[in-house]
Amino acid sequence: MTLDADAAIRYATRVVNLPARVGVTRDYGPLRPGLSVDLDPGYSVLIGENNSGKSALLQYLFLETQVEAISDRATLIQSNRALLPNAVTPGTPLIQWNQQFVNEYRGRPRLFDGNRSPDPAALHALLMHADLLPQLEEFTAVVRDLGFGKYEVNDMQMQSVNSRAVSEVGSGLRALFPILAAITNPRLAFIFIDEPEFALEAKIQKRLRELFLLKSAEGKNIVVATHSHLFVNRDSPGHNYRVTRQPDAATEVSRLSQPSEMLEVSFNLLGNSPSDLFFPENFLIVEGASDQVVVDRARALCGISQTQVKVLSATSLGRVRGLEEALTTALRPLVADWSPYHKRVVCLIDGPNEINRRMVEELRQTLGDRLVELDKPSLEEYIPEKLYGAAGRNKQGDLEKIDLAKRTNNYRAEVQIKEDISNAIASVLSGDHLELIPEIANAVRAAARAEALQR
Repeated sequence: MTLDADAAIRYATRVVNLPARVGVTRDYGPLRPGLSVDLDPGYSVLIGENNSGKSALLQYLFLETQVEAISDRATLIQSNRALLPNAVTPGTPLIQWNQQFVNEYRGRPRLFDGNRSPDPAALHALLMHADLLPQLEEFTAVVRDLGFGKYEVNDMQMQSVNSRAVSEVGSGLRALFPILAAITNPRLAFIFIDEPEFALEAKIQKRLRELFLLKSAEGKNIVVATHSHLFVNRDSPGHNYRVTRQPDAATEVSRLSQPSEMLEVSFNLLGNSPSDLFFPENFLIVEGASDQVVVDRARALCGISQTQVKVLSATSLGRVRGLEEALTTALRPLVADWSPYHKRVVCLIDGPNEINRRMVEELRQTLGDRLVELDKPSLEEYIPEKLYGAAGRNKQGDLEKIDLAKRTNNYRAEVQIKEDISNAIASVLSGDHLELIPEIANAVRAAARAEALQR
């Protein structure tokens, strides 16, 4: 079907609507009949891994806006949008672009195996001509506010940024142009965007998300499909949808209902981690400073970086639980009552004695298999004679010195002896020695293996 100018005007006056619940009624790529998505007005986010069916779902949602009549009140901006003509002169009306898309992809999702109709490179210019002069003013301001500099349209409607033709600017900015044209287009009621993060640095992604929220508050309905946690709708958890698909299976969609679910998606589904913010992946808490020296050396010998596991000293058994609680409390996100370290931190303690046995039992009940115990009452007793000898020390003599310092309440001397022992042992410890200290090696590896989130 080809639309003439009169038909385009007639169709343009129709209001586009999308039902609150969109149900799939036919096979559409990985989508199967029975799949449904509840959409609320505003800014909605489809979140999922590669090949989960997000793009197909986005296309299906767009097609639903064109069921009653082809309209220029909706647009679909796909990921293949970085090729732009220098001129902002439109070739055909947006309504005709939409008609071509419906004709080509009503039966199955768009394939990306070459040049296919309609041309995605033409979309930016089509979206810029709803009310050109006011839109151009807003578009120019948005480009500037995002930090890209001065946008201009010169003779023959040639576009430039900082006096450079748009074909010469970076792919991120070129891919951004159709999106900015859509959100500044006063006619659009529905905007569907695939991978808005394409080629954009994190700070621009965050600014773009804020623009989406602003425009949705003004009445636009914006739906994006993304791999980036930066586009999650943090203001309204229920506007986020998790899209999943097992190999050779149909796409499934689940609506998030709690703020904490956004963290689960961010850390488990999208692969983010505390180390992205220069926090360690996990912590291993030990009792004393001398323990920390030896355990940290064992960590390095196990091939585990400080980014993966940070070894911390609690300074005493009585402070182990408090430090573990402090880590999960102080590093708790604003949107949830739990943190990425919740039920994840591993603690390594000396073997219990008659005095502290009850305290150790309480730690066992609280931490479960995240508590690792030495088989001796102290690190110095746990370390085998062979390692003392390798460090040029006498185990029995060192233990007697520690015992004397304790009996005479010479705390400073006790600390100094333990420090000397741990430094000497750590300086000679090698990978071949790890089998001599299995509890320490196991604790380090357990901390490195800990799941990102266990709720």
